[in-house]
Amino acid sequence: MKKFLWQSFFTFPILLFSFTLHSQDLIKTTSKKEINCKILKRTDDSVFYSYSYDNQILKASLPCDSILEYYFKYYIDSLPTQKVVVKSYYRSRIAIDLGMGYRFAETSSDNPTDNQKEMANGLQWGLNASASCELYLNKYIGLGVKSSFFQTWDKPNINFLSYNGISTFEEKILHKSSTVYIGPAFICRFLPSYNKDILWASLSFGLINYSEKAEGMGSHLFYITGNTVGVSLELGRDIRVSKKIGLGISAYSLFGRLNSYEFKGQSGYKNVEKWEFPENLTRLGVTLGLRFYN
Repeated sequence: MKKFLWQSFFTFPILLFSFTLHSQDLIKTTSKKEINCKILKRTDDSVFYSYSYDNQILKASLPCDSILEYYFKYYIDSLPTQKVVVKSYYRSRIAIDLGMGYRFAETSSDNPTDNQKEMANGLQWGLNASASCELYLNKYIGLGVKSSFFQTWDKPNINFLSYNGISTFEEKILHKSSTVYIGPAFICRFLPSYNKDILWASLSFGLINYSEKAEGMGSHLFYITGNTVGVSLELGRDIRVSKKIGLGISAYSLFGRLNSYEFKGQSGYKNVEKWEFPENLTRLGVTLGLRFYN
């Protein structure tokens, strides 16, 4: 009898506290599991709680991405129930990237000259810089604005004849092009693990501005510029190194074709409504960059 009283003396407070915990809060997980507990605190990454098990009070935590929602004072009918929906994803993202690209430039299909081939091939590989700003409507879908700048340059083994007012002479040229793209984007993402890897894809429709020029001895031999529409598709993976910063790698493609342009030669401007050989602006590339989350 004495032993029973001593056991009751120590067990009753534990059972009472256990009942109190059990009757307070409720956590519902994404796997449809319900946990009766006492929520202690919540951080940006996890929810900490205590619960009763086998006449003991234990403490545990769950990552936010595994929690669907939780309720305070769920089992007390006389008090209002407070529902909290856990959002375990960032709302905005800024990406800045730098990488290489390969442009599928083409020459005339009707017996192109060696000079045409060399000049076109020299503008295929280039440097790509891009930036995007995104806002997310929910955990998986977002809208944003994407921009990119692609620069190529080459010094072909071609001599052009120039006239300096006194005599005609041969000179080397610098041939380069730049492509600027900007447009709205639709983004889908997948979060396989909280605060870790992020897989995403974006589709964008926008405007392309293309310019190409050849220079010799500081003067323009010719200058081409024009605008067209384009489509950008990008696939990537982010690795979060902290709550608000990450590193990213992506593969992108830009599809576009310039059918009309403005041409300036040494004799002046000339508008061309339709180019006999449309300029193919399509390119593929890979980039690395920084990510900023909020």
